Amino acid sequence: MEKIVEMLVGTVIAVGLSAVIFIGANLLFDLAPTRWEIFNALAGGALALLVFFLLFGNRAITALEVGGGRSPTKVPWQAILAALIGGTMGFFLARLTDRTQRLVVGIGGGAALGLLLGLTLVEEARPRLDVGPTVTGLIAGLVIGVAIMLVRKTTIRPVVLGATLGFALGAWGGPGDAGSAAQAIIVSLILGLGIGAYAGMAKV
Repeated sequence: MEKIVEMLVGTVIAVGLSAVIFIGANLLFDLAPTRWEIFNALAGGALALLVFFLLFGNRAITALEVGGGRSPTKVPWQAILAALIGGTMGFFLARLTDRTQRLVVGIGGGAALGLLLGLTLVEEARPRLDVGPTVTGLIAGLVIGVAIMLVRKTTIRPVVLGATLGFALGAWGGPGDAGSAAQAIIVSLILGLGIGAYAGMAKV
């Protein structure tokens, strides 16, 4: 009987969350035509929040423990801060039209998110700056990015994104033990800078 009740409760919660997400998504997209800055702010904040919540759920980042006892409540404070940074970044990227200003906002916001990630990664989740995997990933990302740029006849945005992701995948996906705290900060900062630059170079 208890299992049936648990199953029913879980089903109700899942349906309720699905409804909330569906309604929220519709309300969010309704803002796009008339409130572009607000839409971008909410989208940027939600994306940053989701990424850091996933990291928290996978125990890749530290958490603030609230309350005493054997089972204190763990609060993913980074996700809240990341949402604020992502929301601010999204708002100004939607509002600004000057390319230089947009690039500054993108790089600044990306650097802040990258630094936040690097400073709070747990030891087991830290990337390692081994020359072989890192350079291999970087070159592979560059090749893919250049190919996309040439095929689509676009700007260097795909090259920036490809190099950034390739570098990060090489650092995180290489063999061996986890890296040092300094390596985690460096890799995360470069990842944030690259993604921020990619966002800042988007067409208005």
